[in-house]
Amino acid sequence: MGQYYYRCENCDKQIKRHPTIIVGMLCQKCKTQSRIRKCVTCGIKFSPHTVKGKRGEKALYCSLKCSITKESRENLSKKACNNKGGRVEFYKVFNPYLQKEISVQGTYELKYAQYLNKNSLRWNRGKDISLYYQLNETDITKTYYPDFYLIDTNEYVEIKGYFSSENIIKMDAVKKQHPEKQIKILFFEDLKKLNIL
Repeated sequence: MGQYYYRCENCDKQIKRHPTIIVGMLCQKCKTQSRIRKCVTCGIKFSPHTVKGKRGEKALYCSLKCSITKESRENLSKKACNNKGGRVEFYKVFNPYLQKEISVQGTYELKYAQYLNKNSLRWNRGKDISLYYQLNETDITKTYYPDFYLIDTNEYVEIKGYFSSENIIKMDAVKKQHPEKQIKILFFEDLKKLNIL
C-alpha cells in the first residue's frame, strides 16, 4: 500500500499516486500555490491556470483586461464609439481658461464641463494632471488621471455614473496615498443636486 502513496514535500499530506510517477511530490493544493504569481500590470496575485485566455506557466497577467496594452485600449474605445451599441462617447468642450477644445468622455462629464464654464470656474484635465499610486502595496506604480482638476479650489473631481469594484479599489488607493489632496467623486445624485442633470 505504501508504494502507491506519497507524502507532499510541502504540507506532509498523504496522497495517492500512480506507481510510475516518482517526481513532483507535491499535492494538488501545494502545486497550485507554488504557481501563484503577481500580475505584471496590477500586481494582484493569481494562479496562471485559472486565467481565461492565455493559460499555462507563461501567463503574466491576471485577466484579459490587464493584458491589453494602452494602445489596444485606445483602439477598442474608438471602435466602441464607432459602433451604434458602443457605450463610450467622447465630446469636445471649449475650455475658456485654456482657450482650446478639450475632449470629455460621456454625457455626465460633458454636462459637468458646461456647468463649470457657466459658473466661470477654471478647470483642466489631461495627461499633465495626474497622481501616482500603488495597488496592494506592490512595486508597480500606476497613474491616476482625474476627470477634472479645479484650479481655484485645488480639487480633483471624478465623475461616476457607475462605480465598479475596480474603481473603488483604485480610488481608495489614490485617496489613502494622497491624503493632502482634495479628491471628490460625484455620482448621478450629486450632479442632480447641483442642477447639472
